[in-house]
Parts: sequence; structure tokens; C-alpha cells
Amino acid sequence: MKGCFHEGNDKWLHINQQMRDDRLAILALQETHLDATQAASLNDTFTDTLHVITSIDLAHPAAKGVAIAFNKCLVKTRKEKLNILNVYAPNNPSENQHFWETIHDNIINLPQPDMMLGDFNIVEDSIDRIPAHPDHTNAVNALRALKSHLNLQDGWCQTNPSDLTFTYAQSTRQGMVDRPPCHPHRPRNGIGPCIKT
Repeated sequence: MKGCFHEGNDKWLHINQQMRDDRLAILALQETHLDATQAASLNDTFTDTLHVITSIDLAHPAAKGVAIAFNKCLVKTRKEKLNILNVYAPNNPSENQHFWETIHDNIINLPQPDMMLGDFNIVEDSIDRIPAHPDHTNAVNALRALKSHLNLQDGWCQTNPSDLTFTYAQSTRQGMVDRPPCHPHRPRNGIGPCIKT
């Protein structure tokens, strides 16, 4: 996302419209640069349509950060629980590995996520990159260990077994770095993995 504005235009107006037009129930966002006060302001602005929850990087509160936007027209949040882990993993391979290991070691005392969304900055299989190449083995293994520990499966691949889609494009390089792993008994009520680029 890289902040709230692009060329003077408010990205949240576009997000609100896109979620309504495409009937997106939940949108996981990274690099939001959004603190709790700004999230509260967004919730006031879009009181009938969106609910935004944010998490900042305490070391860099004006940068980084993740948020989840709920489409209030599609998601009723009072009766059901859905635990979502929204991640923004580092690009550096050793930091990426440490990121997954840290989550693995610290999530024990938290509710198990039903799905994990975000920017993983890694692919598990070389076919998910153009040109095809494997990512850092230790980082891939750390991600796989976390998914196994949380009993999360590749929901996008299960829903679209023959599709090849890339969520990151840069000139001659592409990658599927945002696959949403989910618990096999979730999602419920039609909330399923959908990839929008």
C-alpha cells in the first residue's frame, strides 16, 4: 500500500469502492503507515461500510505496519470469530527466516489463526516465480514449519489448482508471494481466499 495517498489521491476512498464493487469481505493490507488514531478516523469516515484494524511497527510507527479492512456489508463481526494473521515479512532471506521462526515461537499462547494473509516476500516453490528459481531454503522451511504448526494449508491452490497467478510484478520478474494459507475447516460463510493484484 505504501501509505494513504498516491499522487494526491486518498487510497482509502479507492479501497472502500473496490471492496464494495468486487464484494471483498476482508482485505489484508501491508505497508499501511497507519496508526491507531488514523484507523479510528477511517472507521468514522467509513462508518457504514468499513471497519479497519491496524497494527504498527513500534520501531517505525510512521512506516511499515499492516491493517485489515472488513466490508461491513458482507461481514457481521459480532457472533462469529475468525482469527486472521496478517503479515508483512522482510525481503532479506535471513530476516525472513527469523520472522517466521519468531511467529512460530510466540504464537503458542495466542488463538490459532484460521488464515494467514499478507506479503510473505517468499515463495515455497520455484514455479511460483518468473524466471523460476527457488527462494532461500531456510526461510522456506521456516514458513512451512509455521504453516504445519498452525495446520494452515494453501487455500488459494486448493481453490484454483490449475491456475498460475502472480501477485508481484516488476519488469521481467514476477512472483506469487501472497498466497493465503488457511485452516482446512475454514473459511466459513463463503469467506475464502481471493487474490487481487
